[in-house]
Amino acid sequence: MCKGNKMEYLKDISFEQLNELFDELLNGMPCLESEEVSVFDVKGRVLSEDLYIKEDVPSFNYALKDGVSINIKDLSKKGALLKIDDYKKVNKGDRVEDKYNAVIDKKKVIHKEYSLYLNYYPSMFENIKYKGEDTLKGSFLYHKDTLINGEEAGVLIASGIKKVKVYRKPRVSMIPTIDMVSDRRNKTSDNDSIILKGKMNLERVDLNISDPLKEDKRDFERVIKSAAMSSDAVLILGKTGEGNNDYTFDTMSKLGRVYFRGVRINPGSGFVLGKIENALVFGIPGDNISAIMIYDRFVSRLISKLSVTDTKKDKTLYAALLSDTPSSPYCKDFVFVNLFLYNENYYALPIYEVNSAADYLKADGYFISKEKQTLLNRGESLEIHLLKDRKDINKNILFTGRKNHFNTSLSNFSENKRSEISLVLSQDKSLAESYIESREYFLKDFENKFDYFKEELNKGKVIIEGASERYGFATNKKYLEIVSVTDLVSKDVKIGNLPKNTFSRSSLEGLLKAKNINHGDIKGFGENVYKNEKVLLSALLEDKIDICFISEREVKNHKSIKFIPIIVKENDFIINCEDKALIDMIQSIFTDESLKGFLSEDYDTENLGKISRIER
Repeated sequence: MCKGNKMEYLKDISFEQLNELFDELLNGMPCLESEEVSVFDVKGRVLSEDLYIKEDVPSFNYALKDGVSINIKDLSKKGALLKIDDYKKVNKGDRVEDKYNAVIDKKKVIHKEYSLYLNYYPSMFENIKYKGEDTLKGSFLYHKDTLINGEEAGVLIASGIKKVKVYRKPRVSMIPTIDMVSDRRNKTSDNDSIILKGKMNLERVDLNISDPLKEDKRDFERVIKSAAMSSDAVLILGKTGEGNNDYTFDTMSKLGRVYFRGVRINPGSGFVLGKIENALVFGIPGDNISAIMIYDRFVSRLISKLSVTDTKKDKTLYAALLSDTPSSPYCKDFVFVNLFLYNENYYALPIYEVNSAADYLKADGYFISKEKQTLLNRGESLEIHLLKDRKDINKNILFTGRKNHFNTSLSNFSENKRSEISLVLSQDKSLAESYIESREYFLKDFENKFDYFKEELNKGKVIIEGASERYGFATNKKYLEIVSVTDLVSKDVKIGNLPKNTFSRSSLEGLLKAKNINHGDIKGFGENVYKNEKVLLSALLEDKIDICFISEREVKNHKSIKFIPIIVKENDFIINCEDKALIDMIQSIFTDESLKGFLSEDYDTENLGKISRIER
């Protein structure tokens, strides 16, 4: 259908429409033509015709042992022995002359003076591999459309085949369009094409990557047209939007046909698909995650189809969501997750910030959100498309609670040490009810901690005690004697605070509430609010406030500051596990002395490395 001089195209199609259209395009793709290649270059290629053996395998008789080749009929009896009258010495693999019908292992030959003897009667064809014994000339070897890997290639060479007919490799052109300044010398960096190149099997694909295109629209058109004329698929990376410098769509429309512009998916909403000459052209938004997802779900399927190998099928499993997850009502979201195996069931923890290839590599899989659903509920079972093998996923251990300096460093330490387990961090406090827990306690809770957790420990749980830190009042006016929260009202002091929902502010409000103190009675409680602890400390040192509630690590290097500890915050990780091997792996991390060195010097690690557990 034409509208003016332009072919009609679909706008912002659904994910279902995209899949239906793409399947239709794949089904209409013809096989690539054949070419003849050397048997030494056939690995990774696909046969374009049935293959038959062109000569006997093996092509001659050869010895299977080091020894002597003989004809059994020539043996003569000499007392208790058999004399070998006619023989020829051979090594394993040597050709055996037709007149001989057995090879005697040299360890079984008896030497007497200048003659050779045997003390047993050999069997016919002993230790000889005969011509054609494995396969006779003309025998069937491999079907058409067989992918030749290393083992198959070895069989071809052993069969004496010199050349074979295979489908030619799919020709793929990659055209980066986004220039990024990477250093002061104004060198350009294009990591999308590097990432996609790494995902391709270059044994099966002829890949050509252009230099990143500049802002010249005429040059852009020339390069795309040239690539389409010489390729089966063209990947244009970037410039798919509707800005002044984004002219992928206009160029594709001018040179050929565009099937659609935009898809209701995230990431990858700016995806454009069309055809120029005989090449399918992918206009891929210029960010790592869009490029990876569109390649995995569509480009890789096209390459498989063109190279006549099975289209890559998703490996999937079902997992229950560990937390409520918002979703866009306007498009289908690809939501990346980490996965955890517990009691033979999988659980999925959404990863909300996946903006680069490095973030993508930390994910175990993803799910595709439902149409017009704004919230996916915790516990809902979802189909997860795997990005990793299950054996790697099953190493994941989830740490929940405050994502602080300690457990972030612990995760980095685990990665650097290439531990057998993977530590995954979450800031979602709603996971406290899940099978792995993290809790925060005030000082009084720690006095009888062992008894407090005794019931949990008897269920087979493991407690890993993390690093603790103290919070309390800090003042630089030494005459103030603040020892509890009640002193804030009885003494005329002006307090400074952090914003709401920070640990110190929430803790102070909780302590005041426990003492039935109205924080409105404390001077400056709601007015003197500073964005972080460093700014709060500066206000204290400059006498803008008299006192503040702050962590000890922030003030301990200032000798003029008086610090009065009120509470202790400690991250404890309770892991529901009866697997001794897993416990040992976790313990190996927490008892590694170099972990303390990995943490920065200003962090208190009073009780790092302790594991408590009671067997049932």
